[in-house]
Amino acid sequence: MAAERLRRLNVENGIDPQAGDRQPASLGYAPFEVGLNNQKVALCGLFLKARDLGRPLVLPDLCTFDPSSGKHGRTPLDRVYPIEILHSFARAYGIDIVDAPPVDSVGAWDCFVEGSTCVAVEGWRGPAALDGFGCQFFRHLLPRIATAPATARLKTAVFRDEEIRLVVQLRVEKDWLRYSEATLSPIIPAAENYNLSFLEIFHKIRTSLGQGVDSAYIVCDENDLPASKDEIRAAVSGRFGIRILWKSDVLDPETLRQLSTLDRTALDFEMALAAPAFVGLSRSTFSNMVSYESFCRTRRSPPNHFIYNVPGDHLGRRYDNGCRLGPHEVMNPIHLREPLAPLGWDDIHWPVSLCAHVSTLGDFISEGGAVPGVYGGPIVCGLREGDGQLAIEGFSLTWEMPSLGLEYRALRPDGTWSAWAGKGEFVGTRGMGQRLLGFSVRLTGPLSLGFQCICFGSFAGKPDLVQASLGRDCAAEPPRILRAMQIVFRRI
Repeated sequence: MAAERLRRLNVENGIDPQAGDRQPASLGYAPFEVGLNNQKVALCGLFLKARDLGRPLVLPDLCTFDPSSGKHGRTPLDRVYPIEILHSFARAYGIDIVDAPPVDSVGAWDCFVEGSTCVAVEGWRGPAALDGFGCQFFRHLLPRIATAPATARLKTAVFRDEEIRLVVQLRVEKDWLRYSEATLSPIIPAAENYNLSFLEIFHKIRTSLGQGVDSAYIVCDENDLPASKDEIRAAVSGRFGIRILWKSDVLDPETLRQLSTLDRTALDFEMALAAPAFVGLSRSTFSNMVSYESFCRTRRSPPNHFIYNVPGDHLGRRYDNGCRLGPHEVMNPIHLREPLAPLGWDDIHWPVSLCAHVSTLGDFISEGGAVPGVYGGPIVCGLREGDGQLAIEGFSLTWEMPSLGLEYRALRPDGTWSAWAGKGEFVGTRGMGQRLLGFSVRLTGPLSLGFQCICFGSFAGKPDLVQASLGRDCAAEPPRILRAMQIVFRRI
């Protein structure tokens, strides 16, 4: 039945399954023996490869896993994700999906690397990437369970009836212990708390979120826990006064029996996405994809996502849209790209990209958008408040708008200005610890007659912003280190 529906969809999309040698060899891979979220990332990578190579693809089966027996199985992709959605996405990008064994197996791991790179890059790019390939793919890849009656009942019971506001990924299962000891321990510093007990996780929750947290919904593999649910529930309630709930506390046994292991994972994922606040860890693909897909679906960075694998007694707030693994990177608020100055209703949104080299961080890109007139995000880099070590050491501007002309320059640490630079030219330094003292940007050509470029700078030790327009110098007096910069375009 699934094959027949696939054949009809191919015909509707103008794909001839009988084309034989007239079509390029199709791409595909054998079922990938990893968790569901890693399989989703690999599937995205397969679509990317098909697009880039101009080749059709074959939808792979999904892999199932039973931790208690250690056995893998396989199930058709269409049982978890409607293939109609994938056909619609593929058609938009000119990708053909064929119903035949793949001629060229590209390897699931290679596809996972391709997909995870896409997630990392687009999450890091922030708002400007919301209409990119990865964000579009995951925004459309909705599991069948997302619209199932069981999910609606569970959300109503948890978020409305029980008034629970916090979802916690309790990554304490036995398979996680084996994975972390075999894979993470050799490469991750011991100080990073990626393998905590459930009591240690809730200690951080209580310490960080305070007495206002009296309940939490748990996402995990309930069949692979180190202790029974009742033992965990009693221990957490007795120690912290926090009432915890699992899906099996709400859904009846028959409903749960009908859900596959993949359905249960997808259900947990949808609950985490719907939560007002979420606690996980940055070494888990589940947690990272919750943040990334929340960013994709809501078109904004999730405001209340936390990680517990940070050294110390507290949780760390994550700002990275799920695109980073190390706690220090995850918790860096520079990823939010908060404007230094409020954006005006009459600001012009041009596809301009700022690449700034930031001390202790490296190159950081902030983009105005991919389409002229469509808001992508503020062109800003740096922090007005916070880490005093962050400073701008150099930058460049690029744009994909032929009618736009820009020139820019940097004020060096010795008080001299660089020459005016053009598109793509870097001013300042990289890796030399020479922090800029200011910058200037000016419009050139016909657009300079009706528009202006306004520069905002935040400088060390100076609470007020410095504002400059029409090519004037954006610098503090007396000279101070440039900590953050923002560029705005506006009609004169």
